[in-house]
Amino acid sequence: QLFPSAAPLAASAFLLLAGDAHYDGATIKDAVHDHHIRFDANGLADWTMRLDFNSTKEAGLRHTERGLLCYPKQNLQTNRAAVFVMLQAHPWLSDQYIAFGKVISGMSALEALQVNDSVLKIEIENREAALAFAWQTLDSDAANHPGFHAP
Repeated sequence: QLFPSAAPLAASAFLLLAGDAHYDGATIKDAVHDHHIRFDANGLADWTMRLDFNSTKEAGLRHTERGLLCYPKQNLQTNRAAVFVMLQAHPWLSDQYIAFGKVISGMSALEALQVNDSVLKIEIENREAALAFAWQTLDSDAANHPGFHAP
């Protein structure tokens, strides 16, 4: 489940990267028991994007539950394309990560992942509508997203 109202740019970036299979086959880079798992977008480990960090704070979206999908804050203006899945609540990370969605099923499978395991595939429900939303959202803020180009 994504949070397009609270984090429209982050949710859109995830949809586009997942829609282009950048996360399919990704290797688990970190698997810290009771904390998080992390995987990078294939071929984009050092790639950064400008996202909506302030909108998540304004929406009151805090890291107070397990299963949140997050992008790490690279610096004051950019984020990396790595995805973190929080395995526990970590409110102190709210100022360091943008939460843009939540795992709604399969947490036990995620908790069993180890470093060097792989993400097989990320499925997007209603793919065409989701990608149309993502392009429309990013097009409205295109100056901040030079790395994204509409197909």
